[in-house]
Amino acid sequence: YKVYCDGNKGGIGCGGCIQNYYSTNCDKFCKSYDNFTCDTNGNHTCKPNYYNTTCNVYCAPTSQYTCSNNGSRECLGRWTGDDCDTQTPCLLPVWRKLFSKLH
Repeated sequence: YKVYCDGNKGGIGCGGCIQNYYSTNCDKFCKSYDNFTCDTNGNHTCKPNYYNTTCNVYCAPTSQYTCSNNGSRECLGRWTGDDCDTQTPCLLPVWRKLFSKLH
């Protein structure tokens, strides 16, 4: 086990684990990284704009899209496409009908 005892500090029977190890047996490893931190139980907590269980999906909302709970883009308004980078024309119903007859 990854523990230490120094007087009343850390270790099984001492009250804690060494840095980056968690659980009652100090056998769960978690070290904060660029895209996540570790909570008090050693679980990944994604930093803002990172998603997925391993926080490896990046999505930062823009004026063209928001991000779903899994980090996929959800296009806003008239924006469409995988990257929400195509804007559909805004046509009133009467113009839409006329426009479709021209094409």
